[in-house]
Amino acid sequence: MPWPSTISLYHDQRNEYYGAYVSLLTYLFPHTEHFQVIPQVTPLTVIGSIGSTVSYMSHLLKNSTRVEADEQMRNMFHDLASISDFSRLERLYGVSALGTAFSVYQYTKSSRTLTPDMHTGLGDTVPAERWNYQLLEREGEAKFNSIINEVKTLASPI
Repeated sequence: MPWPSTISLYHDQRNEYYGAYVSLLTYLFPHTEHFQVIPQVTPLTVIGSIGSTVSYMSHLLKNSTRVEADEQMRNMFHDLASISDFSRLERLYGVSALGTAFSVYQYTKSSRTLTPDMHTGLGDTVPAERWNYQLLEREGEAKFNSIINEVKTLASPI
C-alpha cells in the first residue's frame, strides 16, 4: 500500500525530511491506538542560536555522518535496554534514516545482541550499504511496514 497522498516524503528546499517523518510516524502509530510520537530535539551549540533544533542527516556520502547516525542508534538502544517497560520486550527495533534511505537495527534481549554488528574496519567505518532500504521504493515500504506491524504486536501487552 503506498503512503497516503497527504504525506510527502520528498525533501523541501533545504533537504529536510523531519516534518515528513513525523507525519508518517504519526500516521503509522496513531494516538487512537495509544501510541505517541515524540520527536527528539537536540540543543543548538551554535553561538547566537535561539533555542533548539531537530537534528537529522540527509545523505550517505560522508562517513562521519554515517558514524554519527550509527553511534546515535547504539546509544539509544543502550539507554532503552535498561528501562523497565522495555525490558519486558524480547526485541526492540530502530530505524536510522538518512534522507529516504534507511537501516534497520534490532536488539534481542535474550542474547543481548544488537544488529547490525558494529563495523570496526579501517576507512569506511560504517558502510553506506547499511542503509540498504529506500522508503519510496516498494521493497523499502514493505520492510518498513513489516517493522511497524511487529512493533505494534510486541507493544500490545504493555
